[in-house]
Parts: sequence; structure tokens; C-alpha cells
Amino acid sequence: MTQKVVIIGISGSSSSGKTTIARIISLVLPNCLLIHQDDFYRPNEEIPYDPKHKAQNWDSPDAIDFVKFKSVLHKLQNDPSFVYQVDSLELPGDNRFGADQEVVQHFSKLFEKFSDSKFVLVDGFMMYHREELEGIFDIKLMIKTSYSTLKERRARRQGYNTVGGFWEDPPGYFDRFVWPGYYNFHKDLFNESEPVVKASGGTLNAFAKEELGIMAFQNDDGGSFKQLQQDVLQSLYDRCITLGL
Repeated sequence: MTQKVVIIGISGSSSSGKTTIARIISLVLPNCLLIHQDDFYRPNEEIPYDPKHKAQNWDSPDAIDFVKFKSVLHKLQNDPSFVYQVDSLELPGDNRFGADQEVVQHFSKLFEKFSDSKFVLVDGFMMYHREELEGIFDIKLMIKTSYSTLKERRARRQGYNTVGGFWEDPPGYFDRFVWPGYYNFHKDLFNESEPVVKASGGTLNAFAKEELGIMAFQNDDGGSFKQLQQDVLQSLYDRCITLGL
């Protein structure tokens, strides 16, 4: 019997907490492979250069090799013999970091009923309304928060691994590239205009929720991270039931 493959996307801006949540989900799901969209960046010399700001723009859609990204996901979806191997650029992290053990244990038992399925969990920042990725994701999650929270978290980061070495944000990078890149790519998903999305993280519109099927979760500083984990995992479990797994 061929194992059913379920591809789950978890998206959001840089510093939204999506990678941390993805790692926690991977603790719960049986037969789970975690993939990072960051591993599909183009080589450093192919990253778009912005002449106005005299810097490379790692937050442009053109910085990602979407053809390769789609090809890998399509193979995982359709070819049971395909084995995904990559030297990940994602900085090493303990999957248990921030995970509430009570929540993990509770949902691990619930998700055991889906052990006949194979889960591919995809952590990325530009995914849900790219034409290349249409029809790829069975379940779509999105983590969001305000501009000020994102900017503060990003400033605390030490940097990023790239194919060509190590990247640190130049001064002003968040305001020039990270926020505009995130908002411009996702603005069609929100009910509100940019000032409101900036202030609160925004709310998803009917197109995002009903046509694209995205489930969104707020990850503000000061909020209950345990409750966020519970909400994400319960919604994921409910969607798996709806899919008939």
C-alpha cells in the first residue's frame, strides 16, 4: 500500500516564529520530514541587487529558486522512492526549544492515528500564492505578528548562513527589504491596509481563508506560547481529520 503524502506549509515573515513552530510540529507528527525554503536560495552572486539601496535583496521572490523548490516538493508528493537530502543552511536548533512537553505529549498521542501517512512540513516565507506552487500544499498555516515585534526580533538575530558564507543585515535592511518584501508579497491576503497590518499583523480576508485555505495564528511577544502551540496543533489535527487521513 502506497503511503499517503501530506504536504503542510507553515509561512510568515522572517522572525514571525514560523521555524520554531515548525520544529515543534515536527516533534508531534509521525513520519515527518522538515524542509526549509531558505535552502532554496540562489547562490550569493545571483541574489538580486537593489541599486537604490546599494545592497542585495534576500527578501525578493527572485532570490528563491522556485523551479527547484517546486521540483523537490513535487517529487516528494508523487515519487515514493525520492529521498530528499540537503546540507541545510538553517542554523542548528534544538527542536525542543520552546516546546511545551505536556502539549507535545498530548498531541503526539493524537497524531499516532495518522502513522500510515508521510508528512512533509515546509517552513518558508513566500509560498501560498505563487503560481509555481499551486496545488502543492494540502494544509496551509501562517504565523503573523506586528511590524514592531518582527523588527525587534530580527534585530536580535546574529545572522544567517548562506551558500557563500554568513550574512548579517546591513543597517536599515529590515525597513528597506524585509518588511516591504513580506507585505508586498502577502498584501492580497489581508482585510486591512498596510498601516493596520503593520500595527497588528492584520487579519486574513475571505480569499486567503476560503479560496486558499490558510489558517493564521498570532504570535505576539507577551502572548501565551503554550496556547499558540495548542491552537496550531489542534487546528492541524482537525484539518487532518477533515482530509480523511
